[in-house]
Amino acid sequence: MIGSSTGGPKALAEIIPLLEANFSVPILIVQHMPEKFTELLAQQLDKKSALKVREARDNILFKPGEVWIAPGDRHMMVRAAPEGLLLKLDDGPPVNASRPAIDLLFHSAAMLCGENTLAIALTGMGHDGRDGAKAISQAGGYIIAQDEASSVVWGIPGA
Repeated sequence: MIGSSTGGPKALAEIIPLLEANFSVPILIVQHMPEKFTELLAQQLDKKSALKVREARDNILFKPGEVWIAPGDRHMMVRAAPEGLLLKLDDGPPVNASRPAIDLLFHSAAMLCGENTLAIALTGMGHDGRDGAKAISQAGGYIIAQDEASSVVWGIPGA
């Protein structure tokens, strides 16, 4: 999972194309962006990547080698189903002044995936993702934070 805000599209454009088509895990991204812009971001990343990059839809069973970006103005979480893990979209109130909120994705993954969770906190303003990162760490998962020198804004990774 990846959470980002200010400077995130550029960072994602550098990271996602580096991944090979046979990448062994799914990638879920919360990028703080308004509606319609996340679909354009997904299309741009899809053109540059060996992985299939799409804007998330509700109740999609996600699989290794897929990249799903939360739609602008909708929270994205993970939920369990008999056939595997599904994307859950939600129109709830903003969290940390954001919708989509990184914290909600990170928390849901921590609850369902525990020690098998890897989250990446990229450049962005504020502290969205901080509490979810704590939940992932407490569940035995791992967090990678972008360094201050390469961040446009070091709020999210710094938190």
